[in-house]
Amino acid sequence: MYKKIKNGEYDNSKHITCIVNHQDNYRRIIINRDYKVKKYHIDFFVAGYKYNNGNDIIEILSKNEPVNLIRENFNPYDPFATALYIDYSIRIGYVPSVISPLIAHKLEDKKNNVYAIIKNVKLDVDDECKIEIRLFIESNYNFKKNS
Repeated sequence: MYKKIKNGEYDNSKHITCIVNHQDNYRRIIINRDYKVKKYHIDFFVAGYKYNNGNDIIEILSKNEPVNLIRENFNPYDPFATALYIDYSIRIGYVPSVISPLIAHKLEDKKNNVYAIIKNVKLDVDDECKIEIRLFIESNYNFKKNS
């Protein structure tokens, strides 16, 4: 994680990648963080896309297309549910429930800038792995050094 460099300082610019398996090995969530720029990105597959409009529009989705994140506080199945929309009108699915508390917290925290894009669309794979999202979390908080 940290490498010691000259004068007792530490280099913390390494990326840390964590792979979290949830039930099946094809459902993966990859969290990358860069301490130097206070930025994360999380790769995951859209949950429940076939029960939403994702199944109807999957063929017209394109790589790097922006995705809107909308918190659904009223969702009876997941109190931290975050829906994924294209153009605020077409729901393609949800953030997986295993990371939805983290995403909900980051969306509500005004110190963070949270946005997402479509990372990949694969038509020839299992249903749970067709739409991959890359979600970015950037810290807006500026640390001030004391003089």
